[in-house]
Amino acid sequence: MWQKLNVGQWLTSRPPLIALSGAGGKTSCLWYLANTFACLNKSVLATTTTRMFYPKSSEVSQCWIESEHKLCARLTQDSQPGITFAASAMSSHPDKVAGVTPMWLEAIVQQGRFDLILVEADGSRGLPLKAPASHEPVIPVSTKTQLIMTGAECLLTPLDPRQIHRWPHFEKITNAKSGELIDHKMITRLFAHPQGMLQGSPALSRKIWFINKADRGDHKALQQLGETVLTQTPQLDEVWLGQLNSSPSIIRIIKERL
Repeated sequence: MWQKLNVGQWLTSRPPLIALSGAGGKTSCLWYLANTFACLNKSVLATTTTRMFYPKSSEVSQCWIESEHKLCARLTQDSQPGITFAASAMSSHPDKVAGVTPMWLEAIVQQGRFDLILVEADGSRGLPLKAPASHEPVIPVSTKTQLIMTGAECLLTPLDPRQIHRWPHFEKITNAKSGELIDHKMITRLFAHPQGMLQGSPALSRKIWFINKADRGDHKALQQLGETVLTQTPQLDEVWLGQLNSSPSIIRIIKERL
């Protein structure tokens, strides 16, 4: 059943580590969730296991770009409400940082000093849909919630390879062809394939397909798409529809099937 989602309440009920993977708005979603939780007077650690853009000073309370050893020393004290951003180094890209290792994150989770840890776990070059490389996503094994992002602007439209990150791999695992409709059959194949969107997902994590930019598509058709993919993909627990550029940001949720 589709319902509105109270994001703050949902975050409060989650285990502390949430990983974001896929395409179509991971960074925007990470900052939206971080700000929502920080506004509840909670402490949030935002980071990445790959690369992501260096945050604006207005987005964070603290920003640490240091070796993992030094980061551990920084984070030994109990955290304060607000958003702390941590990365291990600046990357070769002038505006991006290099991430931390899953092992380091596991240690931070065990310390229990943050109310919420948000991890961007792969990249997509800003494209709405992707197939993961063999090393993606980089997700800590203790992750209990995984948000798999897709941009709605490409769904239920003819496939354009220019909108697909890692198109050759996507083509291989879905048998998709340029111009073919991106429908429930194609998305289900993308989720079902061992090298598809659920590759590397921790077995016990709650897996949520988040269709972002839902305001750019037909809501009724996107809802039907989500319901069908959920029904045909046993590994998925929920499907969300949302738009992170307007309020309310997440407008629908399919709750866990009984």
